[in-house]
Amino acid sequence: AFSFNSPHGACPDCQGLGATIDFDPRRVVPDETKSLADGAIAPWARGDRKLVREALQGLSRDFGIDLTTPFGKLPRKQREVLLFGAGKFEGILPNLRRRYAEGSWSEQADLDLYRSLRACGSCHGHRLKAQSLSVKVKGRGIAEYVSLPISEAVDVFDAFELTERETLIASRVMR
Repeated sequence: AFSFNSPHGACPDCQGLGATIDFDPRRVVPDETKSLADGAIAPWARGDRKLVREALQGLSRDFGIDLTTPFGKLPRKQREVLLFGAGKFEGILPNLRRRYAEGSWSEQADLDLYRSLRACGSCHGHRLKAQSLSVKVKGRGIAEYVSLPISEAVDVFDAFELTERETLIASRVMR
């Protein structure tokens, strides 16, 4: 199963495309010089002001986040809490994913502004299932071989001296 064109080899999360459309932190926080109080979280700028204010106050209280510090200057841990969540706080990205999945067509259209094509988080753009990517021949996986410049790949394959076991493993890939 070394083909992303086959359901047996394709990454199940991106169906062998190597990319998925997901919420993009750079679109959710398009201007890291803005603070949370100044509307750094773009989807929240369009929301209920009272609800947003209460959420921000809760984040400040529960996680010690300074609402007046520019988003890009917040400690990395606090930015991660905001984006991915911690404890009872769902996180902005998981919240947007849930709202998108549960939302109406028009709600999804509004949220599409914050999504972009991104490398698949499971296969990291290599398009294959983890099992296929984990197979090694002479210390390299298929993703490493296909990434080689052609001139280098020719040299590498010409120098191959495979054991009987390695020949069996590599036979499906080296047709």
